[in-house]
Amino acid sequence: MDKDFVQRLLLTKYEHWRYEDEARILVKLSSKLPRENGSYFFPFSRKLVLRDVILGPLSELSIDRVRQDVRSAYGKAASVTQARLAFKRFAVVYDERSVRIENAYRRAEVGGATT
Repeated sequence: MDKDFVQRLLLTKYEHWRYEDEARILVKLSSKLPRENGSYFFPFSRKLVLRDVILGPLSELSIDRVRQDVRSAYGKAASVTQARLAFKRFAVVYDERSVRIENAYRRAEVGGATT
């Protein structure tokens, strides 16, 4: 297969998922990259910054624990919220309770207080 064609396929996103505002980056696999269960992980850095973590509707992870882990590893720049299934349509949406808590945390940070 043509290398450019394969790259276009890998970087193409279904138009109905455009709202996700996702960035896709292709990197060469290297034995220097961290691996877990056969998957490679490219480390975050000044060029690749973690901004948002959204726990899926079926996630069994504790959002409080994820917030704690994300903030201790990546600082205050990343927000952590929970998604849920929409009530009246076929969609995944933000769980507003988690957004309110995240916004309250951000306001406390701006005001100088920490939680």
